[in-house]
Amino acid sequence: MSNYNLNPELDERLRVSLANPGSFMEDLSLVYAFHQFPVLAPKSVFFVPIEDHKALPVFTTEEELEVFLSELTDFETEWELHSLIEILDQLMETDIDILAINPNYLKMKIKATPFTLGHQN
Repeated sequence: MSNYNLNPELDERLRVSLANPGSFMEDLSLVYAFHQFPVLAPKSVFFVPIEDHKALPVFTTEEELEVFLSELTDFETEWELHSLIEILDQLMETDIDILAINPNYLKMKIKATPFTLGHQN
C-alpha cells in the first residue's frame, strides 16, 4: 500500500529523459513533469555530500526512497510531498548546491548530514 500519492508519470518521464540524453522533447517533457508533479522530500532538510557538493535527496517513487533509507542507518527523518519549485525556493536560504534525484546511497557512498533549514552544522 502506498503511503504517498506520487504520480508515476514523473518517474516515467525522468527515466525516458535519462535513457535519451540530449533529446529536446524528452527533456522538455521532464521539465514539464517537474512543474506538475510533487517529489518526496525530507521534512527536516539535510544534505548528502556528492562530488564536493551538498545535495538534498528527493525521490520520484517510494521504491527509490526505500532503497535509499535501507542503507541510511544512522539518520531518520519524515518525508513529505513538495513541488520542485517550492523546494528550490526554500533552498535559496541555504548553501545546499544541488538536488539529488533518486540517489543510490551504496553506489555513491554518501553519508547523510543533518541540516535545519537556515542553520548548518
